Amino acid sequence: MSEAGRASTAKPLFDRSVTVLGVYQYSDAYPNTKYSIELLRRSKEISVHEISKCLFSTRPNFAQKKSLARKISGWSFFAIRAVYCHLNVFLRGCFHKSGNTLYIPYPAVGVLVLYSFLPRFWRPAKIVADAFISVYDTAVVDRQLLKPSTLAARIIKRIERRAYRTTTLTTVDTEENRSYFAALFDLPESRFVAKPLATNEDAIQFSRYRATADSCHVVFVGTFVPLQGVEVIASAIVALKNRRDIRFTILGSGQTASEFQALLGEVLPTNLNWIPQWQDSAKLAKWIHSADICLGIFGAADKAQRVWPFKNYAYMACGRAVITGDTACARRMLAADELEAFHTVPMADSQALAEKIADLADTPALRERLSHNARVYYEKHLSNELANKMLIDDILFN
Repeated sequence: MSEAGRASTAKPLFDRSVTVLGVYQYSDAYPNTKYSIELLRRSKEISVHEISKCLFSTRPNFAQKKSLARKISGWSFFAIRAVYCHLNVFLRGCFHKSGNTLYIPYPAVGVLVLYSFLPRFWRPAKIVADAFISVYDTAVVDRQLLKPSTLAARIIKRIERRAYRTTTLTTVDTEENRSYFAALFDLPESRFVAKPLATNEDAIQFSRYRATADSCHVVFVGTFVPLQGVEVIASAIVALKNRRDIRFTILGSGQTASEFQALLGEVLPTNLNWIPQWQDSAKLAKWIHSADICLGIFGAADKAQRVWPFKNYAYMACGRAVITGDTACARRMLAADELEAFHTVPMADSQALAEKIADLADTPALRERLSHNARVYYEKHLSNELANKMLIDDILFN
C-alpha cells in the first residue's frame, strides 16, 4: 500500500478523543487521579476535554474536635456541595458531544449512578471509570464500621453495583482486586481491568544507592490504616533496639497510631525517629533516598492480600530495597519476573520482620542488588509510561 493509502486509513484525531468527567480532588493527596489526568493531557495521541468539579481545595478533617453543631454544619455543607458538584458535571456531560469515550477518575460512583438513569442511546459509547477503593469494602469488610446485614451496608453495596454495571470497563490496581471486585458485586471479571497506579514521577525519582557496612537506615511511610500493620513494625523496632547500627524513621500517623505508641512504650527507642506530620512528595522522596531499607505492609487484614500500595511504588521508583508482607499480590508480582525485586516476610510476624531487617543490615551487597532490581522492576511493570499506555491504548480505545 502506498504512503497516501496508509495515511487515508489512519484514524483521525477526533476518533481518539476522550472526555474526562468527574468530581475529584486534583492534588497530591490523590496521586493516581492527578497524574492519570496529567498523563492524558500530555499525550499527543489523543484529544482531551475536561468537565470537572472539586469538592474542597484540601481534604476536610471531620475527625477534628468540634462542637456537635459545627460537625453537623460541616457535614451538611459537604453533602449539599457534593450533590451540587455531581449534578453540575453530569448535566454538562449530557450536553457535551465531543467524542464517544468518557473517562471518570476516582471517585466515580456518584457520577456513574447518575449516568445509570440515562437511556443507553444517550450515554457515551464507552464509559471507563476508576474503582481503586470501594466504599463498601472499606466501611464493611476492611474497617468493619457496618455489619453486612445492616440496611446501610446493603444500600451502599447496591449503589456501587449499579454504578459498576454502568461502565464499559472499570479499572482497578491489581489482578487480585479485579477478581475481588467482580465477585463482591456479582459482575463478570471481563468488566474489570487491572493497570498500575499513576504516581508523581517528577518528584519521586531514581537515585543510585550505595551501601555502607557500618549503618542501616530503615524508612516506613504510612497513614497507619490497619492493613499496614504498624504494630508489627513497632514490635520489630523494639526487638532491634540494641542494634546501634540500625535506625528507623517512621513518617506519618493515623488510625492505629495509639497501638503503635503503646507497643513502643512511653519512652521511644533511641534508634527511632517518628515524624507524624505528613510530607509532600518531594520531602518523601528525600527520606526514601536516605534509606537503606524501606518497609511496606504487614497487616493481617484480607485487603492487604490484594493491594500494592503507593509507598511501595515510591520505594521502587527511587530504587531502594523493599521488605513487605508475603501477600497474594506480592507473590504474583515476584512470579511475573525472574528479578528478585523485593523481599517478603510472613504477614503479622514481627519476629520475622526483625530478622529480615537484621539480615539485610548485615549484607550491604544484597541491599545494593535489591535496590537495583527494584528500579528495573518498576520501569518494566509499574511506571507511569506503562500506566499511560494501558489507559490510552488498551482501555480507552481498545
